[in-house]
Amino acid sequence: MITHIQHHFIRFLLPFAATVVAVVFQSHPVRGASESAAQQPPPAEMETNVRTMLRKSGYEKMADDPDFLQGLRYMLNKHSKPPAAASTTPSSSEAPAPASSKAAASSTSASSDEGGAASSKGGTSKPPPASAAQTTAASTETSPPESAPPAPKAAASKPAAATTVASAKPSAPSTATTSASPAEPPAPKAKETKSEPKHATSAPTGKLTAREIMDKQKARHEAAAEFERIKMVLVDSGGSKEERTLVRYLKKSGEGLFKYLIRFEGPPDIRGVVLMTEQKSGGTDDQFLYMPAQGPKLKRIASGNKRNAFMGTDFAFEDLRSEKLDDHQYDLLREETLEKGEACYVIEAKPGNEEEAKSTGYSKRVCFIQKDTLVTLKTEYFDKSDKLLKTATSYDIESVHGDMMRAGKVLMTHHQNKHKTLMGSVERDVSSPIADEIFTERSVLNFK
Repeated sequence: MITHIQHHFIRFLLPFAATVVAVVFQSHPVRGASESAAQQPPPAEMETNVRTMLRKSGYEKMADDPDFLQGLRYMLNKHSKPPAAASTTPSSSEAPAPASSKAAASSTSASSDEGGAASSKGGTSKPPPASAAQTTAASTETSPPESAPPAPKAAASKPAAATTVASAKPSAPSTATTSASPAEPPAPKAKETKSEPKHATSAPTGKLTAREIMDKQKARHEAAAEFERIKMVLVDSGGSKEERTLVRYLKKSGEGLFKYLIRFEGPPDIRGVVLMTEQKSGGTDDQFLYMPAQGPKLKRIASGNKRNAFMGTDFAFEDLRSEKLDDHQYDLLREETLEKGEACYVIEAKPGNEEEAKSTGYSKRVCFIQKDTLVTLKTEYFDKSDKLLKTATSYDIESVHGDMMRAGKVLMTHHQNKHKTLMGSVERDVSSPIADEIFTERSVLNFK
């Protein structure tokens, strides 16, 4: 550690000492640093020469100033030690010189750097003689540009490094400049580099999840009450047809649960047959079947029987109820354009819990939902062996109330037994209220 007096000397008096030392030894060019320090004049002799020159130059007070002398001795003692590293090889234009000129020249180079810092602080030293100025200018050729000068504190904290051979000088200001610069540290830059692709890749894609699509479809096309008159045509594998007529009622309760009732009105042998469904908030829905020929009583359909065909059609009991989204798992498989150019989401629906998996007759369903209308245009049903069982295709899509849309016809094709069922809407009303009385056992039994 340097003392306060040494620091004071370096900051304010070093330019004078550098000038004097340069004047005394300007006739001795710097030689290679490999020569022994024993060839240099003793510090005491150099101190005498410096004081003599100060007096001759008109600096009598400085020559006897205790602070100045202490700093001068400190500098001369430092120069009396051998250099720590090899210096730059002298050029061929330099004439051989005594070893004592090495220390003087290196002191002049270091002092000029320190003198520049002191001058920028507003020092009051006198300008050095012309010969000293030339020596100082020559020694600063290896210094950093003026745009990045070393901080005074950094220069003063390591005087030993500042007074070494001139060829080793550029590394010290580089360190000082780095410490004083407000440049951004490497770590934050690395974080910014990593965050750019992250921000780029995390930009919104505009795609919906499968569940979001199903939620939007339900919200857009679900009616609070609905009545429909339907004509049904059954076609067997031989091409024979059978026609039926039926009505369908739907009503939504205050709890958001639905009640459904389907009643056949013809032909006469099945007139009055009713399928009634009550949606439950938990567990499977309740379904009841009324067949007049079997007596005036509604029979509950066991959950395991809901996979069976309804009245000889290609629709199972479970196909004629509202789908509970929370009981299923939905995955968006892809987007696909159908034959007529309809762009569709292709969504796979699987049972979402054990109870649903036991009661359903399907391992999965694949739904083709039109992107702009959110109408299901086609549904493929797969049996428990994951083989395609049947396909429901919707036709004649039309608006029934604002954005709410319905299919005019739905064709269910059974691929395994080569049978088809076509249902066509004859009349539909989604605006008129439905009386609760419709969904009672009394109403069902009293129908004539």
